[in-house]
Amino acid sequence: MVDLFRKYLQNNISRTELQELMDYVSQPDNRAEMIALIRSALTGDRISPDQAEQLHQLLDGLDSHVLNRVKAMAEGAERKVWIKRRRVAYLRVAAVLAVALSVGAAFYLYRHETADNTVQIPQLADIQPGGNRAILVVEGGETIVLDSTQLGVKVEPGVIRYEGGALVTQVSEGEAGIQYATLTTPRGGQYQVTLPDGSNVWLNAASSLRYPVRFTGDTREVELEGEGYFEVAANKHQPFIVKSKQQAVEVLGTKFNINVYENEGAPATTLLEGAVRLVQASDRNNRRELQPGQQAVIRDGRIQVKPVNVSYYTSWKDGKFTFDRIGLSVVLRQIERWYDVEFEYDKAIPEVPLWGTLSRNVLLSELLQALEINTGYQFKREGRKVIMSQ
Repeated sequence: MVDLFRKYLQNNISRTELQELMDYVSQPDNRAEMIALIRSALTGDRISPDQAEQLHQLLDGLDSHVLNRVKAMAEGAERKVWIKRRRVAYLRVAAVLAVALSVGAAFYLYRHETADNTVQIPQLADIQPGGNRAILVVEGGETIVLDSTQLGVKVEPGVIRYEGGALVTQVSEGEAGIQYATLTTPRGGQYQVTLPDGSNVWLNAASSLRYPVRFTGDTREVELEGEGYFEVAANKHQPFIVKSKQQAVEVLGTKFNINVYENEGAPATTLLEGAVRLVQASDRNNRRELQPGQQAVIRDGRIQVKPVNVSYYTSWKDGKFTFDRIGLSVVLRQIERWYDVEFEYDKAIPEVPLWGTLSRNVLLSELLQALEINTGYQFKREGRKVIMSQ
């Protein structure tokens, strides 16, 4: 089995050998050995970043149920393999995406490769995934299109700099008239900001954060639209408050995620560490405190609190889509924001729940291909409009 796994890593495995490898991996008794092989490969220096990502995905989803499903799908997919002059395009099953559908299928991304690099699968024109893109507006100052090669900006006394140290702009922080700055990400963008108190905020696509260049007074207040992940520096004498249209989140020092996209219906606040108090904007007497591992949603004038797997709501910050029995329409909205596209469809979308993990760095054509295989829908792209049909 070690030889077969080595052939996979070298991209030199036949269909028969691949099937043998998948048969072996699908047996529960062999899981420990396979996990050890994958971890050994990940600690080496002979694999590409793409291979490392694939192996991490396989390691994360290594359970017999998912792998058995993937194996069955692989058998079906291999029947579609195009043969040309005895050169067989084979399926890299280990590029699976361990996202299972409630009907028992599994998302997976795959490539057909041949010795002469011939590809027979019809491909939609590729759209690149989102990246580090944002605009910084300094009130009373200037509008700056931020460097896409930088991960974020940080606020220092009198200046805003890139994380790498280069100057972005100078700001005023005098006692009279503290300046505010607004960081805005477009669809297909994300960016990070380190606030003047050392707190860090990651903005998801189509989001904005308004903040002062210096915190004064009894509180540290910022305003959020869209989605942001917060790691707040502790300061019990100056609580940190995140305001949005429907709520305010009050914290001392903690890690949490807030999703207040208007087209998602209900604001959701998910707590990883520490403690926060959620206050409804329209009724300040309506408030709830959260404990780590809990999520609060404001719906119909009530704050509803429930336990959740927090990784499902924060993994976007780490470059992943992660679904926890999320309906297809919600998934499509996430794709729309990250790839800057619009889905068009005539009928209501069946809310088939999805769960699992997918890299946010794959091309749109690959992601749509996975959706086609697992939902029965067809996707045709016209510019940045994706027409969805059965």
